[in-house]
Amino acid sequence: MSYTIVYERQFLKTGDGRCIALALMGSNNCYQQTRSNRWKRERYWSPILASSGGIANGNIAVTEEEMLRSAENRCGSEFQEHFKWHGKWVNDKGWMSFVKNGIKSALTIEEIDEASYYDIYIRCYLSIWYTDGETYAGGGLKQKNKEELRCTASTSEELIAFLAAADERLARKSDNENFIYICMEFPSEKAIMCPKNPKPRRTPERLDEFYAVKLTSGGYIRQLTSRTLRRAFSTQAAKQFKTEGDALKWLNKYRIADRFSVSFDVEHITEHINI
Repeated sequence: MSYTIVYERQFLKTGDGRCIALALMGSNNCYQQTRSNRWKRERYWSPILASSGGIANGNIAVTEEEMLRSAENRCGSEFQEHFKWHGKWVNDKGWMSFVKNGIKSALTIEEIDEASYYDIYIRCYLSIWYTDGETYAGGGLKQKNKEELRCTASTSEELIAFLAAADERLARKSDNENFIYICMEFPSEKAIMCPKNPKPRRTPERLDEFYAVKLTSGGYIRQLTSRTLRRAFSTQAAKQFKTEGDALKWLNKYRIADRFSVSFDVEHITEHINI
């Protein structure tokens, strides 16, 4: 089953009293190749609300009231599965909270730029789907795509100018143009890729007395990553568990024995023990 996953959210204030709902999203069953030649689920920035209700053929910059009204129009489905966010399905209540919190945390381009080490800009363009009479072998009309008004906006003034040009182009939409989408995206997967004041990383407090997993082949489990099980040969660097039950639960949850073909014992450690 195909469904949408939302990874990030950054609503954007235009500077003239309107707001744009942007989200980093993608399909669960579509993948893209990374620079390191690995594959991961696709993700791209996209507006998720517009003045027309749907994203096509409407301006994506709306007042807060219009945005909430448009969001409410999407509620009421019996399935209650808008998309997945933080690993969970978002129902109508969650969807409205998603939009309200997005509005509350919305920033202007200048505010995002001020919070970032690097200069911030937004890519803007129109994606237009149209037909020109050309047909497929079976007789159906071919849907074609073109882009217009591609530019970058690094200030609210430039953003407003693009939106005005988009409005003017939407007003000139011809009969053979089925859909016109206003597209807007940040250049990276985070609106603020490198914050000037990053949150300090909290180092878990080490326990004086704890349980650790000792591998039969030597050493203690230190860390589990997506692909590897890292070990340490000092109890001071071993992964700590408050109880033996916690350790066994963790081993079972992540199927450590099956995934890494290892055997182990849970050992009680006190601070003075060190190998």
